[in-house]
Amino acid sequence: MGEVQYLDGQMFMDEVPYLDPVLTEKSTHILKKNQYILNVDSKSNKTKIKNWIELFFNVRVIAINSY
Repeated sequence: MGEVQYLDGQMFMDEVPYLDPVLTEKSTHILKKNQYILNVDSKSNKTKIKNWIELFFNVRVIAINSY
């Protein structure tokens, strides 16, 4: 896993920029299930996103759904 770096106030790790959490009615409901919706770079693959989330949030990722 790579290092966390900052560029123009935006956080990057392994070339996966963390953009922002999605705050909608649906996303607030799934918080109760410990599920989260995040916007990440569309060029990122699921493995990089999983590694980044596990390092940054100190959690174990079970699944990633992307579209």
